[in-house]
Amino acid sequence: MFSLQRMIDDMGRKRQERRFLSRSAGKLKEAIEHVYGVSVAELKEIFGPAYTATVPEDLPAYIEVRNLGEIGISAYLVRQTIEVGQVPPCIKMIREGREETSWQHYENGNLHTLVKHDQELSGINMRLLTNDVALIRQLAKADFNPPCPWVAFYELGPFIGSLQGNAEYWYHYVWGRYWESLSLSEQAAFLEKKRGETVTYMVDQEWQDWVNELRFRDPRTRNSNPD
Repeated sequence: MFSLQRMIDDMGRKRQERRFLSRSAGKLKEAIEHVYGVSVAELKEIFGPAYTATVPEDLPAYIEVRNLGEIGISAYLVRQTIEVGQVPPCIKMIREGREETSWQHYENGNLHTLVKHDQELSGINMRLLTNDVALIRQLAKADFNPPCPWVAFYELGPFIGSLQGNAEYWYHYVWGRYWESLSLSEQAAFLEKKRGETVTYMVDQEWQDWVNELRFRDPRTRNSNPD
């Protein structure tokens, strides 16, 4: 049976996990062991000695990457929120050229990637523990994105005004980080693609309202006329 309280409790737990990742090394260890079901000692054995490869500094801001060397794990913690329909191609990208040695543990020589994902609001949080820097670069270049506002919070409508609660969190920490990482030309191409996906159920005026609101929320176009 559907339980609103269960949903609220589950969302609160996920928020707590994210807060763990931003606090002390002790809390970080606790969070990783909780999410991946593997002890830090086991992870140190999996990823082996310290590595020399570094993650590019120009990765988009919406892909969160944290070096776990501070807790003795020679790997990175990578997190990105994507659309539900993008999970299969994302997993396919992770699998290619790698052997799945156990459930969602992919290996290529001394390179390892552990994958966990969970649903939150209308998107999927993809979380990787990996020392495969080439894979991190590949995922950053892939055409993955968080669920769009007209999917995640359609019930609020395009003109949302002030935000609070889950919508405030999502617009600020998930969608906003993605949208503002795109150049204006990339935003235009994104909207053109998404219009093709929405044309069967959204009339032109409603679509234009969503587009205008998105442009208004971006400081680069807030005071200019949309193309």
